Amino acid sequence: MLALAVPAALALSTAPASAARPTCTTFTEVAGALLPSAANHNTDCVLRRGDRGDGVKQLQRTLVACYQAGIAKDGVFGADTEDALRRAQTKAGTNADGIYGPQTRRAINHPFVGDSPCGRAS
Repeated sequence: MLALAVPAALALSTAPASAARPTCTTFTEVAGALLPSAANHNTDCVLRRGDRGDGVKQLQRTLVACYQAGIAKDGVFGADTEDALRRAQTKAGTNADGIYGPQTRRAINHPFVGDSPCGRAS
């Protein structure tokens, strides 16, 4: 029997693509919009059920301000936040998987600093 060694770099991964992205642990301003972000203002990050912190709190603020979600802004990504995010994703016409990532960031509206209304951010 012949055994082939497959280098780790060539091995197929079954992990979702979002697994390689950092968790949004804080938030940052981008072109006037407040967005969940990871370290160094990296908005190419992910939030999902079970996450906690300021990144989640900003997502919750977004869902309340821009989508009138009746959820707590407590920094805990639970069932209510997931359901509110799914509704926002559906309204934005993107995959309603309940996970916040780059595709959702680009699709949903975000609150702007000051008295400006919600809108899409880059």
